[in-house]
Amino acid sequence: MKESLFQVDLTGVLKVLSDSLYSNWDVFLRELLQNAHDAIARRKQHEAFNPSIHLEFFEQADGRVLLMRDNGIGLTSDDMETFLSKIGASSKSDRYNLFDRNNEDFIGQFGIGLLSCFMVSEKIEVTSRAAAGSEVFKWTGRTNGTYQIESIESDMETGTIVRLEIKPDIPLDESKIRQLLHRYADYLPLPVWFSINVGAQELFDRKFPWEAQGMTDQALRFGKYALNDQFQFHFPIQDRSGKTQGMAYVLPHQTHAGSSSRHTVYIKHMYVSNQTEKLLPDWAFFVRVVVNSQNLATTASREEIYDNETLESVRHDLGESIKGYLVKLSQEDPRALQEILSIHGQALKSLALTDEGFFRFIVEWLVFPTSEGRLSLSEILKRTDKLLYVPDLDEYRQLLPIAKANDQLIINAGYIYDTSIFEAYAHIGAGGKMIQRVNAQFFGSILQDPDIEVYDRYRPLIESLQAMLMEFEVELDLKQFEPAELPAMCYMSQQNLQQRDLKQINDEAKDDWAGVTASLFDFSPTFRSQLFLNLKNPIVQKLFEVKQIKKLEPHVQMIYFNTLMMSHYPLTAKELACMNENLLTIIDQSLS
Repeated sequence: MKESLFQVDLTGVLKVLSDSLYSNWDVFLRELLQNAHDAIARRKQHEAFNPSIHLEFFEQADGRVLLMRDNGIGLTSDDMETFLSKIGASSKSDRYNLFDRNNEDFIGQFGIGLLSCFMVSEKIEVTSRAAAGSEVFKWTGRTNGTYQIESIESDMETGTIVRLEIKPDIPLDESKIRQLLHRYADYLPLPVWFSINVGAQELFDRKFPWEAQGMTDQALRFGKYALNDQFQFHFPIQDRSGKTQGMAYVLPHQTHAGSSSRHTVYIKHMYVSNQTEKLLPDWAFFVRVVVNSQNLATTASREEIYDNETLESVRHDLGESIKGYLVKLSQEDPRALQEILSIHGQALKSLALTDEGFFRFIVEWLVFPTSEGRLSLSEILKRTDKLLYVPDLDEYRQLLPIAKANDQLIINAGYIYDTSIFEAYAHIGAGGKMIQRVNAQFFGSILQDPDIEVYDRYRPLIESLQAMLMEFEVELDLKQFEPAELPAMCYMSQQNLQQRDLKQINDEAKDDWAGVTASLFDFSPTFRSQLFLNLKNPIVQKLFEVKQIKKLEPHVQMIYFNTLMMSHYPLTAKELACMNENLLTIIDQSLS
């Protein structure tokens, strides 16, 4: 028996393992399972046998011992020297190469994975009989940087036994081991047995729900277990190669594009993470997936997915699977699609704007708020020949009572994506319907004008009222419209709003800065707001009956200010000051 030194500084390596590579000490069990799995996979390539992994845990007065047994291909003394003693070296062995990352039968890398056991034990013992030989060898490695290989007498069958004496400060017990086995061993494609103190054996051997057809209840339970949420809609998902397969779940609650999308990933049936991001396209933030992959690769710690061209291809294909599911629902279960749209309409609108083919399919299913309630586009198209959409939410609120009273269906396109949806719909032909972006100015142009003789009678008064509003850059017009309860309607263009904002900034700026802003911007009134007085309104009618025209100034200005506030337009400092003065004037008039 010969004692030798590892060809690394173990103290430094262990610090790297615990501080940087692995997130937790308990990954050692995953590494042992991976090694056992790969040894069995290698032996399967040479002969037929019944594979199994046995984990035994002994709680004794003098300490705790964990044994991992597998009946894989085993190790010769040369293999032990290569794989266990030269940590991180790649093998050139033709017999088996456990560092072959491209071999889909294998999960891990034997040497570096076994080294993780030093996080829980001061000593690692590996006893093995290789399938190619009859001699049994025992390798013992210690954290002090020494190891030894010896030939021993044993009647053990082909395979490997790893023995660990658990450090006193490691909180490993029966419950923890069972938890880890459920995480790492449940879906391995071979039976894993677990026993405590040579007691009854417990089997960990399950199948993924997508591997068993028609298992809806199992799929939903699995979604709850893997993704920690209650789901209703789920469907199988895969990439074009079929090497990445899984189950997708539609979130049962609203989410948004900026929310964190975390998915659960298994690589070759071994659990990797439930915190994986970037597995789906950005637009699919309303879906969570669990996948088992034969073609995705992990980082060195095997706790994250390696971001490469394969992942990019898988991400695209899984996105296509999601689109395909939605198309299938439209044909086979329209109510389910409508329910999903009621929760995730914004997400699907986002998706539609990135994919013209999907847009053409989904657009008439999309739902929008309208003056007649929430309606899908297909329902809107049945009710009107004109698609009138309002891009601004405040303007929509102003127009809503007018549209209802005048039997005009208008669409609120003031939410994210909606205006872009209607612009895209117009681009592809809008189903042969007229589609128009509308605002208060549009309605002002189609509202009923008073008869010519009525207008001529009031013309001098209108001109006087116009003069009372000129300091606020307002153009006055007289209309007749329903509802009669509404005294006026106001319209401001974007240029008008920008001009008001700049002027407000300049008015509030200190003298030095006012000079700077004045040199940069032209504050002359280029754009004016429009005020449409409603001749059907009792207040306006009363206003037009007043004989002393000068007394009307505070009243017509108050109508303007009130209309601005009802339309959610901000008042300038000048308008606010004038409104307060007018209120005082009106109060004084009422008290006199």
